[in-house]
Amino acid sequence: MVEIDDEELTAIVGIAVFITFMLENWVNHSVTEADEKDTNFLKALATPPPPSVFLGMAAVTVIFSIIAAKLSDEMVDRVVASSSYVGNER
Repeated sequence: MVEIDDEELTAIVGIAVFITFMLENWVNHSVTEADEKDTNFLKALATPPPPSVFLGMAAVTVIFSIIAAKLSDEMVDRVVASSSYVGNER
């Protein structure tokens, strides 16, 4: 069985949330751009957003990634401390 400590889990969740949110933001931006410019969605998706939009998306996504990582860390601590936990960490 693979064992992951708290710091590794926090990093994994933070990275996963960041990648997921950035992909979602890129798709949402592409949908909006395709609608505004009346172009094909795939063409809009292949065109990266302007640097200012990309940096804005990244900044917001980093904030949400940090929040998600901290919440996952807190959740693991609470699950391990609960009376229903059956692992060896207690």
